[in-house]
Amino acid sequence: MAFQTGFDFRSPTRLIHGPGSIRRLPELLPEGVKVLVVTDPGLRQAGVVERVSAVLDEANIPCAIYDGVVGNPATRSVHAGLRQYEKEKCGALIGVGGGSSMDVAK
Repeated sequence: MAFQTGFDFRSPTRLIHGPGSIRRLPELLPEGVKVLVVTDPGLRQAGVVERVSAVLDEANIPCAIYDGVVGNPATRSVHAGLRQYEKEKCGALIGVGGGSSMDVAK
């Protein structure tokens, strides 16, 4: 196999992390957009996702939740999230969780 000598990578992904990040969501989203929150079942059960949706609700930002992310996600997880994104007519994504949720959201 030949060694790849270089590449050009561009991504519109923006990562925000740290105390108060959830409260900043409304100021970071375009007005009038519906959001798909991408996460895993564990974070939803732990109440983390509900904190995110509560902040969005307070700001009158509609959201849907895709919690089908599993560890080391395969492309089928990405496709399932995309189907929900399109079905719900979303215009933005918020990834909540660790690496797997971030990978699927990206």
